[in-house]
Amino acid sequence: MISAVNGKPLAAAEVYISGLNQPVVTDRQGRFQVKVPAGTYSLSASAPGYNLMVKEGIRVAGEKPLQVTLKLTPAGIEMPPFVVVEPHLAGSVASAISEERVSSGVTDILGAEQISRAGDSNVAAALKRVAGVTIVRGKFPYIRGLGERYANILINGISMPSPDPTRRVVPLDFFPSAMLDSIQVQKTHDAPLPGEFSGGIINLRTRSTPDEFLFRLSGKISYIDGTTFEKGLRYQGGDYDWIGVDDGTRALPKSLENALGGLSGSTKLRPKTRFAKGGFTQEEFERFGEDLSDVWNVKRDTLPPNGRISAALGDKLHWRDFSFGYYAFARWNQNWRTFHEIRRKFVPVRNGQELQLAEDMKVFRTVREVNTNAYLNVESTWREKHKLFGRVMLLRQSTDFTRIREGFSNTEGAGLRRVRLWYRENELFNWQAGTDQTFAFLNDLNLKFLYSHAVASRYAPKERRYRYDQNLNKGGVFEFSNKTDNNQIIYSDLDDQEDSWRIDLTLPYHFFDDRLKGSLASGYWSTQRERNSNIRRFRYAGNVSPDLLAQPLEDILTPENIGPGRFTLTEVTRSTDNYSASQDLQAYYVKLDSTFFDLLRLTGGVRIEENQQTVTTFELFAPDNQPIVSTLDSRDAIPSVTLTWLISEDQQLRLAWSKTLSRPDFRELSPAPFTDPNTLQETVGNPDLQQAEIMNYDARWEYYFSPKENLTLAFFHKEITNPIEKVLLAGPADLAQLQNTGDATLTGFEIEFRKNLDFIHPWFENFFFSGNYTFAKSEVTLLPENLQVLTTPKRPLQGASKHILNARLGYDNEDLGTQATLLYNFPSRRIAQVGQLGAPDIYEEPFHQLDFIVKQKWNRHWSTQVRLRNLLDSTVRFTQGPKTVRAFRRGREFALVINFQF
Repeated sequence: MISAVNGKPLAAAEVYISGLNQPVVTDRQGRFQVKVPAGTYSLSASAPGYNLMVKEGIRVAGEKPLQVTLKLTPAGIEMPPFVVVEPHLAGSVASAISEERVSSGVTDILGAEQISRAGDSNVAAALKRVAGVTIVRGKFPYIRGLGERYANILINGISMPSPDPTRRVVPLDFFPSAMLDSIQVQKTHDAPLPGEFSGGIINLRTRSTPDEFLFRLSGKISYIDGTTFEKGLRYQGGDYDWIGVDDGTRALPKSLENALGGLSGSTKLRPKTRFAKGGFTQEEFERFGEDLSDVWNVKRDTLPPNGRISAALGDKLHWRDFSFGYYAFARWNQNWRTFHEIRRKFVPVRNGQELQLAEDMKVFRTVREVNTNAYLNVESTWREKHKLFGRVMLLRQSTDFTRIREGFSNTEGAGLRRVRLWYRENELFNWQAGTDQTFAFLNDLNLKFLYSHAVASRYAPKERRYRYDQNLNKGGVFEFSNKTDNNQIIYSDLDDQEDSWRIDLTLPYHFFDDRLKGSLASGYWSTQRERNSNIRRFRYAGNVSPDLLAQPLEDILTPENIGPGRFTLTEVTRSTDNYSASQDLQAYYVKLDSTFFDLLRLTGGVRIEENQQTVTTFELFAPDNQPIVSTLDSRDAIPSVTLTWLISEDQQLRLAWSKTLSRPDFRELSPAPFTDPNTLQETVGNPDLQQAEIMNYDARWEYYFSPKENLTLAFFHKEITNPIEKVLLAGPADLAQLQNTGDATLTGFEIEFRKNLDFIHPWFENFFFSGNYTFAKSEVTLLPENLQVLTTPKRPLQGASKHILNARLGYDNEDLGTQATLLYNFPSRRIAQVGQLGAPDIYEEPFHQLDFIVKQKWNRHWSTQVRLRNLLDSTVRFTQGPKTVRAFRRGREFALVINFQF
């Protein structure tokens, strides 16, 4: 007997068989066995928290054994409109708790029902509800205080490349939550999982096919305080920006593209001379400059409301023992955000005893984000034990970023204004094909095979940066700067392709009347990954009449002012801007999972990973020059073991240990400097980097009040050898380098619960309360070579919050069709940037978020949802000692969602 939600066994369930006076009770594996004479029987099955099931017409012939599988559905489940149409129940609360209970390790499951209640539209927003998880910069996961480099993100159990050129993990705001059945956060290592693990592995499990026909339409409109119907920063873009596709407006001009051979061409923009016959004439330079200079000015326009449209279609068809199912999903989403920020920079004086203001800026920025997503899943099943499937997904996220930064700088001795126009398209295309086969004649041997082809890309055409300086001699007017960084145009393109496949075999066994039972598993994993990144940089050098310098830049860089003796287009591409990289990872594992006397469960295994990683940084215009090649070649054994004490039917205690690792990313191995496109931090890699090794110790006690109620208490301790940290180098260049620091430790505990409130009084039968709290204390010890400019030799891990709190109060009234949820999220202060030259560390202060979500189901087809987000609208604040270095508000959001389903 299994749950219809997730296929997990149901223990202590009762099965009534026609003709027998007493029921049969299932064991911990959900199995039951009974001898009956030949004939036709009816079965009725029940389990606490599940609906009664009746199955008739079961024919038993002679002495031949007959296997019957009973699937029970949780009682009282109300699924969100975008998740299911009954009886398809994947992603429910009961499903999530049931899977956590029967898993072999410490696992948190976030089901689609929970995600829908919280109104979280993407994975990043949803994951902050999980115990011990925080999200940094709205994209990157920190699990139990460990940053994204210590996390691993899988889709349906297999890895994905990232469109971020400086990070290994895929930004989590990339994935729409409506495309998922559930999110699995594995907090203890298991042999079938990748060895790059410490904080946890996040497995995004996409939608399966429904059991019945479904058609769904959903629309959303939202208002954000301080953004919607307010003035925001805009500039002239393309006609297709609203769907996240540049129509060629920002593309490299044809004249320049043909001359250079495209972004990856080896021809450099240089003048033609007696010694450089392959250069370009002054007339060609003038034409290139005129073609490239068009849009520079920023305007202020009223911003529209945010909106979203999505549709889904699915069904399952049956013919004899065969079934065929499909599920298709598409979504378009557009969000506008405007921020008014304070940004300050301080320098230490009097031996670090005081902080002196060095830069005081006001930042006005507007971000337009467009997401377009499509997903298709097809499945074919024979007798429920043999399945073939294929999945394809396309995720696109286009971001248009406009920023004006203006204020006073001691370094410049006057005011300055910096403008940045930055448009980028991130894309992830993935198709998967596989099979899941169970062979009854081989003692239920299970074979799983999965192949994945994925391409992640980032296209950032025509990023523009320029600055104006305040001229105090002319009454403080701002003029186009004559500094070398007064303007720059950047084109970048990244392509990351990954081909992976895995095969897993699991053989169940049971001996001595099931006193010893379990499974033996083994598998193989292969990943080949190729990345290519190209960047071209240009700027206008020269001068014009001083009378023009106070004009908008579009009135300065005009055709009349471009040419010999005026402004001339030059190429400033760095010799280290372009690189290629590859990875070849082969892994195999063996795992034993045994349960003794229904009292102790021992799971252990070892995974062997052979990894070859190479990054080649080359000078685009000098292919004969020796490139900078950095390699990482390793063979590692990754052991893990978990012991579970099955104390009673309602509670269990887990103990786990594992040894895992964290490898440097591609760019981190190259000694060539690069600029982080998100933070603009100039960083240099390190070919001497060693992979970090982590010892993980875990314990978790679990108690289950019912299929939808539980209480867990977990303890964890981690010891990290050779942790990789970004360290600032001595010198005026403000250059950072990746280095192995001294040892680091992380210790903490988690409490998580979910309980209905009817035990207080029957009046509260429709209410429930759930939440989690995490305490994590971390410390990293820096080596002497790490302390050239850094202030603190010992400090918490960067980005780690010591306290994380989530709380959720819910109300469900099935008779009225009303569902309401109040949610609270709180991460404590965490280091955003380590201090240098005697200055203290910069901390991101606590942020209190309160959301309220109400859903009303009007009839079987129509429902609405009102989402009130960030009701407290706390200030996002960064401090350095007693000083505020950055502050802004996100604004309250009010959204209306209308759903139609059939």
